[in-house]
Amino acid sequence: MIVVKKVYDTDDSHLGVFLEEPRQVGDIIINLASHGKQISEPTRTSIQVSEHVHVEDFYGAFVNHSCDPSCRVSGYHIIALRDLEVGDQITFNYNKNETKLAAPFLCDCCSKLIEGETMKWLKS
Repeated sequence: MIVVKKVYDTDDSHLGVFLEEPRQVGDIIINLASHGKQISEPTRTSIQVSEHVHVEDFYGAFVNHSCDPSCRVSGYHIIALRDLEVGDQITFNYNKNETKLAAPFLCDCCSKLIEGETMKWLKS
């Protein structure tokens, strides 16, 4: 079970997804196929699940980027990369999953441009 809570930041405007129950490495945290809507082009809140398929999902829309993520995206699943505790934020590395972001941004932790990995799906 997951819950969206406020993440306090300098401008007090970021939202994120946090665990209500502990999970173990390899557990499916979010199943994007359950409630998500498939689209062909990325949006600011979509998650790419295959070369030309992106999913708009209520919880997925609030999963933030991290260079040291708690999860990864595998197909329609967001999967824990390590054991997670109650209150841990669900994050994934956008550059490792998204071909091209609809709204690139500078990363808070590394100051690099997060824009996606253009050739990712061709390497598979």
